[in-house]
Amino acid sequence: ARLEPRHVLADIMSVFAFLGDKLLLRDDHFSFLVVEQTVIKVVPPLVAHGMSVLELLRVFVGVYPTVASHRRARLYGTLAQVLGPNDHLSTLILLLLGSAAGETEGSVPFCGVLCAPLPAETQVTVLRRLVEAVRAMPRTQSDLKKAKGTAYEGAASSMGSLRGLQRRAMDTVVHVLGGRVFTGLVQGDAAGEEGVLQAMLCELMGELVAAMDEVGGLVEDDDEEMRDADEEEEEEGGKATGPKVVRQKMEAAVDSVGGHMKIATFVQAVQALLEGKGRTGRVTGLHVLNARLALLDSGLPAETADLLTPLFPPLAALLGQSGIKEAEQQQALVAVELLVRLFPSGCRGEWLKSVCKGVLGLLKKGGPAVGAGACSVVGTMAMHVGAALLPWIKELMTELLERLERTLPKCYPEEEEKHGKKGKTPKKKGKKEEEEGGK
Repeated sequence: ARLEPRHVLADIMSVFAFLGDKLLLRDDHFSFLVVEQTVIKVVPPLVAHGMSVLELLRVFVGVYPTVASHRRARLYGTLAQVLGPNDHLSTLILLLLGSAAGETEGSVPFCGVLCAPLPAETQVTVLRRLVEAVRAMPRTQSDLKKAKGTAYEGAASSMGSLRGLQRRAMDTVVHVLGGRVFTGLVQGDAAGEEGVLQAMLCELMGELVAAMDEVGGLVEDDDEEMRDADEEEEEEGGKATGPKVVRQKMEAAVDSVGGHMKIATFVQAVQALLEGKGRTGRVTGLHVLNARLALLDSGLPAETADLLTPLFPPLAALLGQSGIKEAEQQQALVAVELLVRLFPSGCRGEWLKSVCKGVLGLLKKGGPAVGAGACSVVGTMAMHVGAALLPWIKELMTELLERLERTLPKCYPEEEEKHGKKGKTPKKKGKKEEEEGGK
């Protein structure tokens, strides 16, 4: 192995192939132990003498179908440990998912099994490298040739197969993040808020949001071009693999990452998304924030509630910011309402002023859905904030009444018809007409 690594590799691979054939016929535990020790002793010098890790992993992935299923986890887990899981496990996973065996239903759980024995920090590193690989994959048919020499070269025969690999890679990320093993490791992390793991989760969320933005942005129901691409790009098995599906997997991964974060880390990550310039980040931040706030009980402890304070300024800014779509304004209103219910004592001073100004603007100019959300926020603030809202009551009630005057005729057109033309109040009767009517 030290003198002629390539020749040794060629001979060793024939041994592995023979081992696979033998195990399929008779489970030979001793032969498997011999091969395992061979991997431990021979692979490091092969790599140290310049053997390509990618080439080595391709050979192992090639014999994957011939290895007995109950031996695979130990063999490939040992290989990953010998090579270094931080640097090379993500490559092994991509090769497995991109092979013919990777298209089977058990490929994603198997990749999760490979990650399970590792520390939580190592697992996050592997997942981040998978997301980075998905970001680096070609986005158009003409760019497929750039995949040559990469871990995803085997799946780059068409955009449909490459999207399929992206989907399986993101399925693996979601599978690991949602697994009981990883959840237990995060909950048992003694370092808490200040630990390395929480910082790594924050970085993973940022990487996922960047990947969502690059793959094509948010899923829009009215995006015909994206919808057509999703319908065209399907695997032979009939599973949709278009960009919309890949983005949905990424959104699920972001939700999982947010659920594993401690409150302080979560607030820091969401604050960065809300204050960022990209729309994908803003909408994703609002989505994970509302999902997390909805799970919290009312009457938070003071120390927990204080951690939410940094979220107030960016939310208030979104309410009054121009160029924001109504869907974002609605999500921002929901977040404000949830925060007011959970942490009414924080709704004071400049933040209350900013929120009231934003709500007043939405009552004046917002569409029906946004206007309804603004009305709900006013009611919630009146109920929970109390006397602190008094300086704004007159303006808020004036706008609410004017909003009702504009909205009610549209909700009850039959009542409006009784009083004449739509949008006009009945003409006031003169004194003479009133007297005649009285008679």
